[in-house]
Amino acid sequence: MTIVKAHNNLAFCYANNGLYDRAIEEYAAAIKLDPQYMKAYYNLAALYAQQGKVQEAINLLNQANEISPGDASINGYLGMLYCRTSSVDKGIPFFKKALQIDPANFDVYYNYGLCLMFTGNVAGARDKFFKALKLNPSDTVNYFYIAWCYDYEKNFRSAVEYYTLFIAKSTVTSTLVQKAKARLQQL
Repeated sequence: MTIVKAHNNLAFCYANNGLYDRAIEEYAAAIKLDPQYMKAYYNLAALYAQQGKVQEAINLLNQANEISPGDASINGYLGMLYCRTSSVDKGIPFFKKALQIDPANFDVYYNYGLCLMFTGNVAGARDKFFKALKLNPSDTVNYFYIAWCYDYEKNFRSAVEYYTLFIAKSTVTSTLVQKAKARLQQL
């Protein structure tokens, strides 16, 4: 293991134990030692976002993107963060770029779908959730969001089908499972 990865891993441990300032120091040390190590940028941005410092996360990822514009994870995360700040027009190009770089990136399709769903582009969202589901059939939450999209569009037969699939394939009882069951009773 390199010293850069050691700093990154130590930062991750600090963050998991609530020692956020120390985690930030360790991520910064990893970045200083190797400005090409995108994982440290990604993890530090995630920590900033978790702390509500979304603009700092965006600034950091834009810096990383200038250094390594071909990183799908960085581009996908930038897309998600821009959508989170209601800057959808800024976020969409990053999702598209991430998928050009890595067309099999489950996380990008999933987050792109959420972004589109929350902006009212339900058909586009459904398409992204289907692509995410194809890449990772065991991630059952996509069934829920596909059902929700159909439900929103008043395609109740398809909504029932996908809510039912979601419930049947879910391995844990969650709030979404309860919501799906309640919606099925209404339909």
